Amino acid sequence: MEEPVTTQPEESNVEAPDSSAVVGTSEQKSTDAEVERSEDNPDSSAITETSEQNICLEVEKPENKPDSSGDVSENTSEKPDDKPVVDSTSNTDKAAEGPEKGQTNGSTKEEPPSGLEKKIIRQIEYYFGDINLGKDKFLQQQIKEDDGWVKLETLLTFNRLHALSDDSGIIVQALRKSTSGLMEISEDELKVRRSPSKPLPELSRERQAELKARSVYAKGFPLDITLDELMAFFETFGMVENIFMRRDVKRKFKSSVFVLFQQKESATKFLEGDTLKYGEVELIRHFKDDYFKKKADEKIQRKEDSQKKDDEERSKKEAEDKQNLIEKITKGAILHLVNIGDDTVRDDIRNVFNDHGNVAWIDFDKGETEAWIRFDEKITATDAWESAKKAGDGKVEVNGVEVQGDVLEGDAELDHWKTIFRSQAARRQKVKGRGQQRGRGRGRGRGRPYEGKRGRGDADVGSAEGEPSAKAAKTTDD
Repeated sequence: MEEPVTTQPEESNVEAPDSSAVVGTSEQKSTDAEVERSEDNPDSSAITETSEQNICLEVEKPENKPDSSGDVSENTSEKPDDKPVVDSTSNTDKAAEGPEKGQTNGSTKEEPPSGLEKKIIRQIEYYFGDINLGKDKFLQQQIKEDDGWVKLETLLTFNRLHALSDDSGIIVQALRKSTSGLMEISEDELKVRRSPSKPLPELSRERQAELKARSVYAKGFPLDITLDELMAFFETFGMVENIFMRRDVKRKFKSSVFVLFQQKESATKFLEGDTLKYGEVELIRHFKDDYFKKKADEKIQRKEDSQKKDDEERSKKEAEDKQNLIEKITKGAILHLVNIGDDTVRDDIRNVFNDHGNVAWIDFDKGETEAWIRFDEKITATDAWESAKKAGDGKVEVNGVEVQGDVLEGDAELDHWKTIFRSQAARRQKVKGRGQQRGRGRGRGRGRPYEGKRGRGDADVGSAEGEPSAKAAKTTDD
């Protein structure tokens, strides 16, 4: 079976997290963090649809030995001094007679290439092909140095090619049997280059659309499947340019692949029919672009579902908190006054309402135009307000100014009680902190704890505890 030449996904909307461990270019790498981030967001920079150059590629270092299938990662970025000592070809294959000098590939009418030679042709033409060469920094640098020529001894340091053969004569002989016309061989047979008559295509919108039309996604393959087996399967639908085995962050095959066919008709053929099985497993199939759109829609739906769940939980908690608050408060105990005169002080308000109910707390500072009076449980705010109006012949005056009042109800009442409870909690925390500081000292820390200067606002007044201390200091009968 021919060994497939694997390439990176040709479109920039490739899902980077699934980068194949059997894919490699010169200097481009993707970390596991980049892999995870790209999978969560198919529209991230690692899979941008506007540029083939944005694809994140993973490079595998040269290994000393390929696996039994000869499935060794190609790596155009390895330096000559990293040359591996691997060879998965037989001695018989390597003993093939060398080619004549001075010819370019595709120019001879020799016998068809052998299985090994087909693998070599495919591998070399991948290195210099449209997908890899445009983003392979190492090869680009080599090409600039010698009018496009790259030494065969440099190419033989790449893992996959070296695993096929380490004999430059066999490499040259194989390339002469290629019919693509993509590669040229130097007269001394020591270098090769991409034919100047076949420049790299520009990544135009038309080019991107054409690539998308040839790219498919498929899932349902055995976890131990090989690239050769995948290539053999997909080539039953047409010639394959690239197979991309998707892997998780632990480099385990995810049972899915991206495949780029050479013709869009082959991609369409693969997707035809209601069902398609590999072995006994039915494959999930999409155009690759449709797959990314589907993943994006699923991500949006997950986000919406998560937001809905959070909203429901928040609403449930708010309802529970509200019910708990209702059970804690004294309903109808807060009287709200407005239109208070500028010169009014807290005692002026207290003096008016003390005769009509037991004032537990007054939330007011001089200069403010409104105040909140809390009565104890013995009398409601409504009773106190009506009593004050009756005593004033239908109106209530504080410090010579008629004021208006209403009893807090509903959410307004609950909001005010929330303020009260927060103030109480803050006051308890402050007192606790003050006591801890005194306990660590000397002198006053011995015997009866020192409680500090006691102001009028520090008087112990039952339920009034913890309301704003600045205002408590102005309440004379707390």
